[in-house]
Amino acid sequence: MIISFIAPQVALDCRKNLNVENKTNFLVEKVSKNALEGFPKNREFFLSTFEERLIRACQKGHIGYVSLCLTFPQLPKKIWKRAFLESITYGNSVILEQILRFVEIPKKVLMMGAEAAFTNNFLIEFKLVAARLEANNSLMHALFQEEVRRGKSAFIKPIIEKFGVPDEILNDSFILAVRLRNLEALNILSLYAVDPDLVLLEILEAIDRDDQSVVKTLFMYNIKAQHIEAAFLRVSVLKRYDLLEFFLKRGASPEDLGKALLQAVQIADSELVAFLMDKKVQPDYLDKAFENCASIGELKLLPIFVEAYPSPMGYINALRSAIVGGHLDFIRELVQIYFYSFNQLVLAQDLAYEYESSEIYDFFETEISARFETVLWEVNLDFVRKSSLIALGDWVKIVPKPTIVRFKNEDGFGEGLTRQFYAELAQCLAKEIICEKGLFKSFIEKDSLVQACEFFSFMLKKGFKTGRIFPELFLKILRITANSSIFSDDGIQGIYFELVKEKKDLRDKLYRFLKNPDDKKVMEEVGRILSKEPKNLGFEDFSKENKRQAVKDHLMESYGYWLGVDYLRYLRQSKPFFKVLEAMIMEMSEKFFGENLADSSAVIHFANDQKKEILDLSTKQFEMAKVFLQGASRGFYQILERENLEQLEGLPLEAIDTCKFSYTKENGAIKEKIELIKNLLKTKAQNKDLEFLKKFLFFVTGSLGLQSNLVIGIQEIEREKYPQAQTCFNILKLPRDYEQFPIELKTWQERFRYKLEFAIMETGYQLEEA
Repeated sequence: MIISFIAPQVALDCRKNLNVENKTNFLVEKVSKNALEGFPKNREFFLSTFEERLIRACQKGHIGYVSLCLTFPQLPKKIWKRAFLESITYGNSVILEQILRFVEIPKKVLMMGAEAAFTNNFLIEFKLVAARLEANNSLMHALFQEEVRRGKSAFIKPIIEKFGVPDEILNDSFILAVRLRNLEALNILSLYAVDPDLVLLEILEAIDRDDQSVVKTLFMYNIKAQHIEAAFLRVSVLKRYDLLEFFLKRGASPEDLGKALLQAVQIADSELVAFLMDKKVQPDYLDKAFENCASIGELKLLPIFVEAYPSPMGYINALRSAIVGGHLDFIRELVQIYFYSFNQLVLAQDLAYEYESSEIYDFFETEISARFETVLWEVNLDFVRKSSLIALGDWVKIVPKPTIVRFKNEDGFGEGLTRQFYAELAQCLAKEIICEKGLFKSFIEKDSLVQACEFFSFMLKKGFKTGRIFPELFLKILRITANSSIFSDDGIQGIYFELVKEKKDLRDKLYRFLKNPDDKKVMEEVGRILSKEPKNLGFEDFSKENKRQAVKDHLMESYGYWLGVDYLRYLRQSKPFFKVLEAMIMEMSEKFFGENLADSSAVIHFANDQKKEILDLSTKQFEMAKVFLQGASRGFYQILERENLEQLEGLPLEAIDTCKFSYTKENGAIKEKIELIKNLLKTKAQNKDLEFLKKFLFFVTGSLGLQSNLVIGIQEIEREKYPQAQTCFNILKLPRDYEQFPIELKTWQERFRYKLEFAIMETGYQLEEA
């Protein structure tokens, strides 16, 4: 029996020494099996000898022998516990996997094995053991922290995914990884929830240390926008230019850049200001930074801002800030760099007087006297277009009102340019105070409304034409208000009636479809309507029931507060789809207000509440219209009583072929060209080419409004020149003789028309449609 037990080891040694594994497999298997089956269990000596042989197999990686032993239940568990630990210690993952598959290892031994695998950096063995452990495990949390502490990262992700890590330990490990510059650990931790405020603190400390690698690694976290801003501003103050570039590419917003510029101006760092300027700062922040620069009177920053081209408003605010700050040297430089108008300099002088700065006041007194021998109002058209309410305020302060206007960077002045100024400002003002629907914008100040109406009234007196500027609903509100001498319910109801009519036809069609969705004609019409709505409902792809639901939802969401009004209207008119409206109102009340409208009286009460919202809107429009009309002359009231606005907005552009041409000299060539122009205008009017007609009118008169009985004077210029215009006197200048170029056009008529259209379309002024 001793021989039968020792035989397996002899066979193993034979296989190892003689390299005859295949020949000895059978021998090992057979002899070992006989030994284990026949040997008495109480012979501890032979079992310990067998244990040593098994341990050697685990150490050497003899999987065949270990697999054979796993088939014998007679072996005590303590042998397998030792074999389990030895397979981990020697990194034999294949044997470990076999043992774990067939042997039940106690939790305490599993923990010892996991710790051994961790100590020896055996990741595969660690994962095999960890799979048998429970999720909540304090030892694993300690191993997690130890992995970060020893500057490695292989075990971090497996431990988090299997066992989870409390937020407190996660945050502590994060701080430790930053301190030890364990970038690999930080890269893995960036995938998990670390406290964002803690991340910010570590980023700021890394910035202070100029540890760019840590900063860039931490930026892999999902950092909040306000944290990015704080980090960006810290980097800016410390002038870490590499990190500034990195932040701009990885999440710093234009607002962050603008705030950094304000900060750089505050510390008067010209190098940093120039660097930030090169990154295309937003115009608003550029102007604000320029204003701050003026407020501290920092002359060394002034050339940097000039090269960045602040807006006209930026130059105005900068001058004001320099006056308030009392920086005369800065003001001198600023006035030399930027051409301020007469009115702007007068206002600046008034501001200096208000702040009791006699030296600055005297400077403006000298500057105004040297620049302006006569009072001439100069305006910047770009400023008029961008800041029409401010330009209006400047216009109101000029007494008497200017009849001569000169535009900055443009030659000439006179009546024509004045017409252009009023046309430009009128178009821009209409957009400033009136929304697209034709209602007053809610945030416009009362003074601005009064000044706007005063402006339009003055235009009526001067006969300046503007082109279409007033929407129809706006004019109806003004007419109703003008006819209501006192603040009455009649005036409110009149405006309310105009508001309720908005999109009434659209809602009627949608209600009709809900009542009878089988009507194909109505369905097609509703489909066309909804295709033009801002919200795409996907109407064409729906089934019939889905279409009904889509229409119903659209009514509820887009026109919910109109339902009450429609309900009352249809109730009075006894329309056939009354029940549809009633059901929708009840559903809407539950959806938006949490009310159950069980009876008809409650529904009517609800509908009246909805009506009140529109009454409040009409009341506000009534009040604003009254304020607006405070600046009106009698002429403006008269124009409101008419159906057209010819006096202010001019005739329709299609009527331009009715204008007359005045030419006193006898010149056959010019007369033929006048006839060509008349035919061209008639053709454009018939084809409704309003763009060409608008530009022709503006090219000749400097206005978008077509005057009744317009007379265009004709003058001659040298041959072979393009047609020109003098808007001051509505004069069109034409070349005297027949043109020879461009030669590819065969007839002189073709060449003349080409040059005329080129001059009209490619030169002159351009205004947007109202």
